[in-house]
Amino acid sequence: MLCVRLNRAILSHISYERLVLKLSTLQVNQFVVKRCYSDMQDVSKLSKYSYWKETYARKHGNKMSFDWFVDANDVREQLTTELIRLKEGCQSHINVLDIGCGTSSLPFYMYKEIQTPVSLFCADFITDALRIQKGWLADTSPGHSSSVASFVTCNACSIPFLSNMFHMVIDKGTMDSLLKSSTGGKSKAEVMMSEVYRILCSGGKYLQITDEDPDVRLALLEDLSKKLPHEVSWSFITIDCNNYKEYFMFQFTKLI
Repeated sequence: MLCVRLNRAILSHISYERLVLKLSTLQVNQFVVKRCYSDMQDVSKLSKYSYWKETYARKHGNKMSFDWFVDANDVREQLTTELIRLKEGCQSHINVLDIGCGTSSLPFYMYKEIQTPVSLFCADFITDALRIQKGWLADTSPGHSSSVASFVTCNACSIPFLSNMFHMVIDKGTMDSLLKSSTGGKSKAEVMMSEVYRILCSGGKYLQITDEDPDVRLALLEDLSKKLPHEVSWSFITIDCNNYKEYFMFQFTKLI
């Protein structure tokens, strides 16, 4: 059964669909295709609406996910650990935002496998990607009976949620796309960082997955964080995905 609701206390001027979702026998690793863009000649197209619009329009009806860097199986242990930790201080659902979800396998994993009540928000600026995600999740049952999934069309530089709303924000390649813009990529990334910080609640965690070496990315993230209302402390882990490439998960916890 699909339920559509509009909650003006949470969202404004966006597409918002809240789902009560049902049965599937599909497993995460049955529909995963990893992608790497390091060999692309014009990486600036990765920041453009037109590129992703065309990409997801071609994929409509395709049952294979499109995972940049890593898939859900590569980070399931880390995500599960963080969600269990967050649940300890949360009396109801854990609010999780996958910003720039595209057609990644992460939403499917979090909705189907996490046995803690989760309110999962899949956000992307391409509606076609959200339709694909909605189709996948509509055919599966949640890991917890009260978990729900929502699909929101928005821009990562203008996230249409109330402040202090989310316990976790996941960014897998979204800031990387902004940084590849030929016009003000770093400024856009700075705005996105500010928005992520705003919507995180106290104790909430931002997880950023990328292939950029920590020697470079840590300095960038620290620089992008300078204008935040309060100082944040960055850390990272290396993701072992057995494909001869290194990927990293950078993170901070909002303490105020």
